[in-house]
Amino acid sequence: MTVTLPEFSQHLCTLMGAYPADLRPFVCCGSPLDCKIFIVGANATPLQDPFWPFWNNTAGFKCKDFLEYYRAAKRGKLGNARERIQRIVESAAPCKCLETNIWSRPSVQIRDLPPKHRSTDIFDFLLRCIKPKIIYLHGRDAFKHFQDKLGNDFPLTERKRLLAPVYGDLVTFYATNHLIHVSYQEATSIGILMKQWLSAC
Repeated sequence: MTVTLPEFSQHLCTLMGAYPADLRPFVCCGSPLDCKIFIVGANATPLQDPFWPFWNNTAGFKCKDFLEYYRAAKRGKLGNARERIQRIVESAAPCKCLETNIWSRPSVQIRDLPPKHRSTDIFDFLLRCIKPKIIYLHGRDAFKHFQDKLGNDFPLTERKRLLAPVYGDLVTFYATNHLIHVSYQEATSIGILMKQWLSAC
């Protein structure tokens, strides 16, 4: 699937449906179509303005504005997972990362997210449309999603590199436990590692 950024935005808006303000499908810097590394968790932290105020149909996602808003909403600090995500993104540069989740609806705890809000339609759209080369999974739910999806083609173990097919393309997978259990040093190392893998693709 090859689309322009405005076409991508239209598809995304359709998938987000009647409650677009409640969802945060991803975070990236600029166009998501340029992101060949996915950082994938279960779902996001709730924010009052999670996505659309930071989106532009020609420029993509305004990451700097989002992070300023995030810090203000969190009393000047990044959350534990967010701090580690930023270290991964910065150490992977200039390769571009898209931070996303298998479920787009935020909740404070996973257990607070009812089954009716656990659709993966938006995440599946991102996979099909962007076609990442590398997917880093953090946490049990993200890991299990791909285990269920790929079955025997997904014998991934923690902190081991794996090539597996996703929508007809071979993708490099890497997984750890949830990011809050990953040290700052390891988060930086993960970004560097994925940059090296991407340069070798």
